[in-house]
Amino acid sequence: MRKRVLFGVSAAAAVLFGQAVLAQGLSELDRALAKPDPSGELLAGFNELASATTNIAPSSAAPDQDKAKAAEVRAALQDPNGIAMARDSGHRAAADAAAAQINQLAATLEQNIGARLSADARAGLVNDFKTVAQYMQIVRPNDLWFCQIHGTRVLLPC
Repeated sequence: MRKRVLFGVSAAAAVLFGQAVLAQGLSELDRALAKPDPSGELLAGFNELASATTNIAPSSAAPDQDKAKAAEVRAALQDPNGIAMARDSGHRAAADAAAAQINQLAATLEQNIGARLSADARAGLVNDFKTVAQYMQIVRPNDLWFCQIHGTRVLLPC
C-alpha cells in the first residue's frame, strides 16, 4: 500500500513538472489557446497591439478603413471555428511555415518602436503581435492584416 501511494505521488509530481516544462516551450499562440478564454486572450492582445501602435504612429489618412479591418480581425479572433482550427494540428502547418517571417516582422516591430515604449511594454507588444499573427496565419493565411491597420502598417514593412 505504501509503495502505491509513493508511486502515485511520484507520478503526479512528474506530470506536473512535465507540464511546467512544456509550458515554457510553447509558442505564443499555444499559451493563449491554453487559457480558459482563448478568444478573450487573443482579443485583449490584439486590442493592446492596435491601441499602442496607433498611439505611436502619426494620424491615419483613412481611419474608417483601419477601423473596418480591425473589426474584421476582432471577429476572426472571436470565431469559435477559428479557435478550433488553431488547436488542430492539421491546420498548424500554416503558422509553422510562416514562423520565420512572423519572427522577422516581430523583430522589425520591436526595432521600429524603439525607445517610445518601455522594454516591458515593447516585449508585451511584440508577444501580442506574434500571437495574433500566428493565429491569423492559420485562419486567414497570407491575409497581411497588419498592413491594413494604420499603427502596425506604419511600424512594419508593408
